[in-house]
Amino acid sequence: MFTYDDVVYGHMNFRPDVMSGATDDPILIKSDGWPTYHLASVVDDTEMRISHVLRGEEWIPSMPKHLALYEALGVHPPEFVHVPLLINADGSKLSKRSGDVRVEDYQKQGWEPETLVNLVALTGYSHQDVQDADQDVKSLEQLIQTFELGRISHSRATLPLDKLVFLNRKHLHAKIEQARTHSSEGNPLVSRLRVALERDLGLSTHQFSDDYILRVANLGQQRVDTLDEIPKKMSYLFQEPQWDSEACRTFREGVATESFRRIVKSAEQFFAQTTDVQKEWPSWMASQAKQVTDGKAAVQKSVRIALTGERMGPPVAEIAQLLGLEKAAQRCKDALAWDELHAVGG
Repeated sequence: MFTYDDVVYGHMNFRPDVMSGATDDPILIKSDGWPTYHLASVVDDTEMRISHVLRGEEWIPSMPKHLALYEALGVHPPEFVHVPLLINADGSKLSKRSGDVRVEDYQKQGWEPETLVNLVALTGYSHQDVQDADQDVKSLEQLIQTFELGRISHSRATLPLDKLVFLNRKHLHAKIEQARTHSSEGNPLVSRLRVALERDLGLSTHQFSDDYILRVANLGQQRVDTLDEIPKKMSYLFQEPQWDSEACRTFREGVATESFRRIVKSAEQFFAQTTDVQKEWPSWMASQAKQVTDGKAAVQKSVRIALTGERMGPPVAEIAQLLGLEKAAQRCKDALAWDELHAVGG
């Protein structure tokens, strides 16, 4: 009787007839002279003095052959850790037919490497810090520090893809913060953003500093799922707004022309005179709201149209500060001129 203790699946016994070869006569050397996996893996593990073998649970049926080979070679087998398989939600084996299964598939979609490691680490493992507020968000360093072989589950698991966006936003935020804190020439994050800017917006990025690009990324990262989305979502911080777009025209029509032009003209003057836009913005907006129909909503919408040409985005005062107050004032002037020329709204 051959037995062994698997780190995950515990104590295992194998029938004598299996070990004797009565029901199985495994091929160890192929006709071309090359060894099969069974012999090659045992010899390789022995020669390299491997202490632990981690592999998928589908190799458990091959353990009788491998234990017999270790015995035949007169060596003690390493510790075996058979890891449960990842499966589809319906219990079937992961395959390309049922969706993305390769790391490359997810990388092409813009998911961060740290996110993919984190996602897989949430499957088939019992974590200790389950009471933490962000219990699912784990860096590679944290995973290494707390990892224990004995906490691997023997139950098959499915990838929690519903957490993909949440995890990616968390890891992206951490990477942007780290890049801003430890700024250096040729930062990989900035390089990726420059490539995306040139590809998606057709811009030459030499006019934008690394610091500016990182500040844009920091402002926009709460409204995107992946880094590659930032150039398109925050395009107005790299180029002039598209005031003639259908979305912008529809947005603009939500504010009466008289109110829109009054607000944008006043905003131009405000940006040209203020010394602390974020501090003074609330009181300025409140004073303007008293003078127009629809109050603060009309003020917020009008200035957002002028600065960005978009329906949604970060706080208007933060956008103006990042643009620079002189440029924010000029953009209001240009938006007003365009609006008067094209008679948008009524």
